[in-house]
Amino acid sequence: MTTKRIPEVTRENVLTAISEITRDGIPVRSMPTKFALVFRGKEYPPKLVLSLAVKAATGEALSVKVFSGGEETNSRLRKLGFTVTTIE
Repeated sequence: MTTKRIPEVTRENVLTAISEITRDGIPVRSMPTKFALVFRGKEYPPKLVLSLAVKAATGEALSVKVFSGGEETNSRLRKLGFTVTTIE
């Protein structure tokens, strides 16, 4: 996997991403496997959330294939005040 620098996003960008996922659903290939962002009692895939948050910030989604998940993604979301948990 090629690692690309992830543009900065705001909490509002993440909320926009969550709204988009709530409206459109989670594609099967994007279902969370190790971690989930928990917001208002629902779980969201952190990498998809961050990808769509970049879209909200820049106008273009960042492919989940060009950045790593796990701590890189989770720490960014946590710094913005979101809860990211391990899936049991």
